[in-house]
Amino acid sequence: MAPSRSKAKFVETALLSINGPLSLNYQYPNLKFVIRDHLISLFQNFPTFSPDTEQFTHDDGHTSFLLNAKGTLPITSSLRNLSFSITIWILETYPLFSPLVYLSLDPGVIIRSHHPLVDPSGFVSTYYLLNWAYPSSNLLELVRNLRHVLNIDPPIDAGLTQLQRPCLSLKGTLASEQEAIDRLSIALHHDTKELGRHLESEIDGLMARQEVLRERKFELEKGLKGLEEERNGLEERLSKVLSEVQELEKWVMEHSEKMDELVGGDDFDYGFAVVDGVSKCLLEHRAADSAIEDLLYDFDRGFQEGAVPLAIYLKNVRALSKEQFFHRDMQVKVVGLKSSKLM
Repeated sequence: MAPSRSKAKFVETALLSINGPLSLNYQYPNLKFVIRDHLISLFQNFPTFSPDTEQFTHDDGHTSFLLNAKGTLPITSSLRNLSFSITIWILETYPLFSPLVYLSLDPGVIIRSHHPLVDPSGFVSTYYLLNWAYPSSNLLELVRNLRHVLNIDPPIDAGLTQLQRPCLSLKGTLASEQEAIDRLSIALHHDTKELGRHLESEIDGLMARQEVLRERKFELEKGLKGLEEERNGLEERLSKVLSEVQELEKWVMEHSEKMDELVGGDDFDYGFAVVDGVSKCLLEHRAADSAIEDLLYDFDRGFQEGAVPLAIYLKNVRALSKEQFFHRDMQVKVVGLKSSKLM
């Protein structure tokens, strides 16, 4: 815009132009004077803002030639003085519907992540814009509200080590319901964000615990499967033993009379009688061998406990060893003799 032309004249000329490629695309011609009045009121109260006409691309891709107001909005933060560049697009449906507001920052300065009012692209969404209601809503009150809410919670990280939480007190300069709603909505956003972080932490902990429980479940199922296989094996062995017991009981029942005749009564020790002289000789030598082995064990234990003197221990061990050797030698010979007879 040329410096010699006033802001009001620029707005009037742009709104009254109805022909040519630069004619504005406003749907309600009767409301153009409302647009003019709102813009002029804004420029009178905020001289840093100026009008301009540019092409605007909507979300669906179509373009419109529209008015906008650009300017800087000074903010007095509790930590330092700030200034934001603001662009307000006057859409075709204005003033029945709210304008679009964008905030731009200097190079190297980024918008704070998860800010309640400004997204990373710079698009501004405040309670005032979301609840726009013509004729009570206008550009001047919009910019005043922007200055107020951005002062409560500046949207930048650069140079701010710790942003203060918005104060919920309704005393002092807080004089309107709108300001109270702004503070409460910002505080609610921060509380929701903090709750979300807490819930994410809890969810991560529960997911880790779930993974541990899943692994334990796998181990328990594996152990249960092993126990099931072992039980099936034991049941199979039990069935086999019971079958063998039945066979043995059957055999005993069938041979009980013969056993009574063989042993001559209830003394079953006599049921295991040798049937020939060679077997009797072998049995006697094995019994003597086992008896000597037991006796040697007793001598050895008595010597270790100090009950048998060394001289007596050695004398008896020599004698018993010679006798045991004799019985074992005889067992070998008897077994050889028995084998030769069988052949």
